[in-house]
Amino acid sequence: MFRLIRGGVTYKLPEMFGRRKTAFEDYHFVEKSVAAGNPLDNVLSAEVYYKLGMLYTKKKDNTMAKRYFLKALDIAPSSNWAALAKKEIR
Repeated sequence: MFRLIRGGVTYKLPEMFGRRKTAFEDYHFVEKSVAAGNPLDNVLSAEVYYKLGMLYTKKKDNTMAKRYFLKALDIAPSSNWAALAKKEIR
């Protein structure tokens, strides 16, 4: 849970602080933890996927961004995160 919280905090920091890499690492750690069998609420998973999509968008990696936006839509289709992801895909 620590990595989820730290990822959220570093995600919100302005770029001038240079913490984007930490957010990437933390959100990917959470993703791997879920894949390894540590459950996470679907809406929280959608948040992680959406934010990873946005981080990839900032890196100009639209293929990876779309992949994560689609994962957010798939895991919690009626969540606010899915709605935001749908807007990003258009």
